Amino acid sequence: MFNSLRYTKALEEVGVARNQAEAHVGIMADMMGSHFATTQDLANLRADISRDMLQLRSEIRQDMTSLRSEVSQDMIKIRAEMQNLEHRLTIKLGTIVAGSIGISATIMTLVIKLA
Repeated sequence: MFNSLRYTKALEEVGVARNQAEAHVGIMADMMGSHFATTQDLANLRADISRDMLQLRSEIRQDMTSLRSEVSQDMIKIRAEMQNLEHRLTIKLGTIVAGSIGISATIMTLVIKLA
C-alpha cells in the first residue's frame, strides 16, 4: 500500500519543497492507479482463469472421448483386416500344399512308369 504522507515527508526531509513533494506524490499515485493491479483486478483474473480452466477441462474430456471412439473403431477395422489377411494366407498356403501334393504325385507316377 502506498503511503503518500510518508512519501511526502521523506521528500521534504531531503530538501524537496512541499509543492514539489506533493507533485511527486500525485504523479506516483496516478502511475500506480493506472499501472498496478488492484485486489479486484486479481480477483477478476483468478475468476477468468478458473472459468477458462473449466472450459479447457471440458474440451479435453470431449476430445478424449472422441479419440477413444476413433481408436476403438480403428481397432475394429484392423482386426477385420487381419482376419481377412489370415483367410487369404490360409487359402494361398492350401493352394501351395495342394499344388505340391499334385506335383509330387505326378513325379511319383512318372518315376514309377519309368522304372
